[in-house]
Amino acid sequence: MHHRCFSYLMTTLVVTLVLFSGCKSKGLSKSVAEETVASFIAPDSVDLCFFVLGDWGRKGLHGQTELGKTMAYFAEQLNPAFIISTGDNFYPDGVESIEDEHWKVSFEEPYGHQSLQTINWYTVLGNHDIRGNVQAQMDYNQVNPSWNLPAIYYHQTVAAGEDSLLLVYLETNSFATGYYQSDSYGPFVRAQDTTAQLAWLENLLRKHQDKPIIVFGHHPLYTAGARAGKSNSVRTHLEPRLEKYGVLAYIAGHEHDVQHINPEDKSVHHFVSGAGSALREIKDPKAAIFAKSTNAFMVVRILGTRTYMSFIDTEGNEIYRTALESNR
Repeated sequence: MHHRCFSYLMTTLVVTLVLFSGCKSKGLSKSVAEETVASFIAPDSVDLCFFVLGDWGRKGLHGQTELGKTMAYFAEQLNPAFIISTGDNFYPDGVESIEDEHWKVSFEEPYGHQSLQTINWYTVLGNHDIRGNVQAQMDYNQVNPSWNLPAIYYHQTVAAGEDSLLLVYLETNSFATGYYQSDSYGPFVRAQDTTAQLAWLENLLRKHQDKPIIVFGHHPLYTAGARAGKSNSVRTHLEPRLEKYGVLAYIAGHEHDVQHINPEDKSVHHFVSGAGSALREIKDPKAAIFAKSTNAFMVVRILGTRTYMSFIDTEGNEIYRTALESNR
């Protein structure tokens, strides 16, 4: 087994800006955003740039619209190749059909700027999504080609300079054992074949272990948020495989905040980008390298063997930055 080692550049590459306690964002600050963009590597010098956002579909409420405007500004400046959603795309019960008003008021209007609607969105299913019509989320690509959910779980291989990057999109609801007796979640998860998904994941990671890998799912394996300290059956199923094949990072939503956790004696870095709308408080801040309850999205930029992860809040502040180094 080929295992990749990572150098975590904590002391020189972590940027954390402490915001005034209790001060709520009022929206994009052009001067703040311009300063943040200026601190980034020039867009044309990176090999790949994309955004990550989760837990957002609330008809523009709870800061969703304001954060969408900030994302649009950064998309104009940074030219991301695509946007990834970590799930809970539509609250509280997914969508009913491809004609559901949610598509307009929760997706196309809050993210209606050309810089966000003319690039591809790739998504996974959150627990609220599976309470509705999952097939409609898969079929909506026929209405709006920018929306992509080609299967319950799937993968992409994308170019990143002279190298390529494997992106893996998982269906994690079926690994949450507590869902099986739920009236809301049970019908969907009981219909899934978790053994088949795990076999697919194992084979995929083995085949591509010579390249950097980032895995996405709705449920975090570690959290400092509202669910901190609770048992985690999703971790039990997934972590051994992510560690075995040297996955660079696992990025989730579900917790309505932003986080970075690197568990002791583990190689995989864990991120939460689930602050697209309604927020929850951080329960155990000491469990994370960084954790904050504020509306924000993630910017991922890859240059050579280095992957930069940044969180951007509604005003345009870069509230956190770190870099992961791969020797593959």
